[in-house]
Amino acid sequence: MASPPDDHYALVGKRLGFRLGYIPAHLRFIRETHVIFRLDDGLVKVRYNSVTIHDVINDTPNTCGLSIDAATPPHPGQRLTVRINSNKPRTLFAGPLQTVSLTYELQPHQTVYPCQAIDDTPLANRKLPYGSFVDTSATVVALRSTS
Repeated sequence: MASPPDDHYALVGKRLGFRLGYIPAHLRFIRETHVIFRLDDGLVKVRYNSVTIHDVINDTPNTCGLSIDAATPPHPGQRLTVRINSNKPRTLFAGPLQTVSLTYELQPHQTVYPCQAIDDTPLANRKLPYGSFVDTSATVVALRSTS
């Protein structure tokens, strides 16, 4: 009976490692995905499976709902930033908190703050120029709307 090739066990080990979710050390840094939640530039702890981001097309503002687990309560108006990947960060959501509620899980001292946030569309809309502009250059209109 012929013996199996020497690399047979290495092949089986790689297959098992792949199926069990093992990531080799040289690929771990590349493949790991991190989500970073910041509230006014401070890291914040968010409940698992509580984040929803609605990225709607056209003029509808994007919204984000999440449950924050913090010792100090968040306040409406604080800026929420959600980024993915620490290697090459990409912003998924950025905008101020609109509503903050208070609830608890199992015990009254285990407080959770369900929050809703909206992106910066309303802030950008404050600078939209309104009016009728005839025989006026776009530069003049832009300079008027920033002042």
